[in-house]
Amino acid sequence: MSKKILYKDAWQSIGRSPGRFIALVLLMLLGTFSFVGLKITGPDMRQTGLNYFNQTHLADMTVTSAYGLNQADQKTIADQARVKTVNYGYFTDAKIKGITNGIRVFSNSGSLSQYKVVAGRLAKTDTEIALNNTLKGTYHLGETITLQDGTGLAKTKFKVVGFVKSAEFINHNDFGQTSVGTGQLSGFGVTTKRAFSLTEYNLARISYRDTAKLNAYSNAYTKLMNKR
Repeated sequence: MSKKILYKDAWQSIGRSPGRFIALVLLMLLGTFSFVGLKITGPDMRQTGLNYFNQTHLADMTVTSAYGLNQADQKTIADQARVKTVNYGYFTDAKIKGITNGIRVFSNSGSLSQYKVVAGRLAKTDTEIALNNTLKGTYHLGETITLQDGTGLAKTKFKVVGFVKSAEFINHNDFGQTSVGTGQLSGFGVTTKRAFSLTEYNLARISYRDTAKLNAYSNAYTKLMNKR
């Protein structure tokens, strides 16, 4: 008997204030949709990241050295267990004339950690450069930029021939710190190896045979990389 009275009172309350009832239902639906969205966003974002990593053949590990990687260093890397591919290259930090922040300039990465071209193309000569896509709008295709304080660069003037993305830089708001300019990197650029005057490589990108079937976000992958 008490339940009948309760139901009757509830229906009467809804009839007296339908707007409030509808608002409560909508709030419940909104909360449910938000919860479901949050539950599926994480896995979807991780899968998107994995697809991107696979498309660009992101290296499992990157080794850098301020003093260069000599023959002994290269042998140490090659002698590691289960090494599949090693790409050697150069990088240096420089400041674009006219701005205070620096950019990190890389030689083309080869088969690992490939750059995805957004506009234009990659550099083909030692006087060409492709900048990261967040600098598109600040600089334009065909524009010539001057790089200053770039230790190891054989050239200072470069023609912008493209804009690229890199899986090595997922956070486009923070490219890291540097010793040039204000100390903050505002992006990166990619040129050819011939644009560098360094006598030894200072960057090595490495992939391993036993990581092909591992999820990059898994504990197993993290443990393996820590072991390496």
